[in-house]
Amino acid sequence: MGLFDFILNRRKKFSVWAEIIYPEAESDENVVGQTMEDAVIIKAPSNVRGVLDEYRYIEGQCGKRDDDWKIVGQALLGGSHGKMYDMLKVRLMDGTIQEFYFEISSFFGKW
Repeated sequence: MGLFDFILNRRKKFSVWAEIIYPEAESDENVVGQTMEDAVIIKAPSNVRGVLDEYRYIEGQCGKRDDDWKIVGQALLGGSHGKMYDMLKVRLMDGTIQEFYFEISSFFGKW
């Protein structure tokens, strides 16, 4: 294996990123991820990557972490059919509290 092949193989190994699946909201007023029933589905190869993508989703909704919002609570929830959920409670800089639900079954417990 040459140096170029080695670099390409390393790049392939680290190019696996999480996939974020956005279920359809029942109405235009509903924001996806605010209940367990419409949780954002995170498909990730590891716990570390999945959690990073949870934060990335919240940043897309609320702005930059620590500048525009902070995590003030978290809960691990079991759902139907053995699915696992992560609920993150965030406080926006205006004091508003929002909850975000993520279905994390694909990476829960994978390091």
